[in-house]
Amino acid sequence: MKNKLNILIFSSILLILALFSISIYLDVKYQNNLLNEQLNTLEASIKNEYKQRLKESVNNTIVYIDTIYNNLLNEQKKESNYNLSLNEKNRKILITKMRKYLYNNIQDKTRYTWIYKVINYNGGDNFAIRTINPNLKDSEGSYLSTKTADIKGNLHYLEALNGINKYKEIFYEYYFKQLNTSEITKKLSYAKLYKNMDWIIGTGIPLNRLNNIIKKEKSYLIRVHRKNTYNLTYYRGIVLALFILILFILRKKLMLTLNENEKLNEKLEKKLKNVETNFSKFFELPINIFLIADFKGNILQVNSGWEKILGYKADEIVNTNYLSLVHPHDIDKTLVAMKELEEGHDLLFFENRYKHKNGSYKTLAWSANTLQENGLIYGSALNITELKEKSEIIYQQSKMAAIGEMTANISHQWRQPLSVISTASSGLLLKKSIDDLDDEFLINTLEQITQSTQYLSDTIEDFRNFYTPSREKTEFKIAHVVKKTLNLVKKRYESENIEVIKNISDITIVNFENEFLQVLINLLNNARDQLAKSTEIDKFIFINAYKKDTKIIFEIMDNGGGIKESIIDKIFEPYFTTKDKSIGTGIGLYMSEEIIVKHFEGQIKVENHTFTYEDKEYLGAKFTIEFNA
Repeated sequence: MKNKLNILIFSSILLILALFSISIYLDVKYQNNLLNEQLNTLEASIKNEYKQRLKESVNNTIVYIDTIYNNLLNEQKKESNYNLSLNEKNRKILITKMRKYLYNNIQDKTRYTWIYKVINYNGGDNFAIRTINPNLKDSEGSYLSTKTADIKGNLHYLEALNGINKYKEIFYEYYFKQLNTSEITKKLSYAKLYKNMDWIIGTGIPLNRLNNIIKKEKSYLIRVHRKNTYNLTYYRGIVLALFILILFILRKKLMLTLNENEKLNEKLEKKLKNVETNFSKFFELPINIFLIADFKGNILQVNSGWEKILGYKADEIVNTNYLSLVHPHDIDKTLVAMKELEEGHDLLFFENRYKHKNGSYKTLAWSANTLQENGLIYGSALNITELKEKSEIIYQQSKMAAIGEMTANISHQWRQPLSVISTASSGLLLKKSIDDLDDEFLINTLEQITQSTQYLSDTIEDFRNFYTPSREKTEFKIAHVVKKTLNLVKKRYESENIEVIKNISDITIVNFENEFLQVLINLLNNARDQLAKSTEIDKFIFINAYKKDTKIIFEIMDNGGGIKESIIDKIFEPYFTTKDKSIGTGIGLYMSEEIIVKHFEGQIKVENHTFTYEDKEYLGAKFTIEFNA
């Protein structure tokens, strides 16, 4: 063992050295590639930065112009009713102020802001007048032509005018000879339209200035790259040395530990024998079913619980396959559970039915896990046959109660359309009997009957969908389910003068839609019954749905006075009801909790809640449902 440890330690050191060398090589290569990429994109980045500066300069100038323009226009309004634009006098004042402003703000002979007025947006000779140009003051007032070319033949005035016409602004470049020099360079310019005065306002900067900046930036990036490469190698070398030192220290401690472990082995062997003895005693407890089986379902070992619960002695089922005892309808889901166990997943409270020796079936709740190294399943089962029978009775009672509640809702939904049909048909008979039935009255009446029968058909479809069983999760919006639920119960709410206030976020979930709808109906009916007993003139139910972190929160709150504190902790118990026994079953809220906890893996709680609505304070019950998004 000690020799193996030495081999492992020294092999690890060699491996780490190799990995260190490879990582240094790859990181240096990556840093070089990164440097080349930065150098390649540097010019474009700096150019974009200068573009932004040019644009900000022009926009600031336009803000200044706009301020003066609006001040002059406001003064002009006081003098006359003509207020759509500046008169000639104020235009001249604006130009004078802008000329002074731009002359004073010139940075150098190659960086200034200019203005020229557009006369013809279609271009051509004399398309504009050079209004202000701090660098060419003598030429102010001269006409400009889109046919004018720069030193290299580019029609930069035409390019600028086309951009202005299309986008109201433009970046463009042209060549010029710098003042008092023979050097030809390219200039980056930005121009923007100020429509109030038909001005094109622009500025620019020679691009030859960028060369020195780019050289400095490249030099800086290269220095940073070299420093990073040095630091990378230096500090990793220190880490490597420390790691190797730690390995040697660890080796020394492991050697000491191995010596101590050899002394403990004998003690552990004795304890292991005691554990095996205790396990055998525990395994033979007859309270639950225990078994050990392989991944194919072959039973290798069982306890006496099999005989007590299913009637089989150990020698009757060992070396048989437990699938032969599973109810035929539960075979498929049992195979799925076996597959999950084989993949290393634990099984918690999995239900299926096993055949008793007398031919009946018992419902068992299994928990199991596996040891992948030996390919065995270790399972324990609890007999829940009686619990399932009671649960089924409660479920059927809940279903019958829901059917009764929905039948009442149908009667309220149908009352108005049936009344319309009855009145319409009576009207037809009366008109016919007195020979006063004209085509228009006949058509209108038949349309009323058709619309009412269609409403009846739609109502039946809504209630049919409510009772359609669904064993698969589907994607649905909570707002859609709330709307569907309120459509089912709205007539009962209208008859009780109950107003529903909704505040529902756009939330989509994947779960059992009809079961969620059933929970909502139970909670809404509970709130309605409470409000029916309330002395409040205004009756409200509030429905809120929102996300909080990774949870979905759903709230239903009323102003019905709340629930007595002495019973609030009992309302989710089966058969507990505050209603008269002739109208209450006490299972609606119990089934709602079962659905939320078991099927939605969430929780439901209730509390008495004081709140303010429209400047009035109310007390009512607040049900909160919470589950994972």
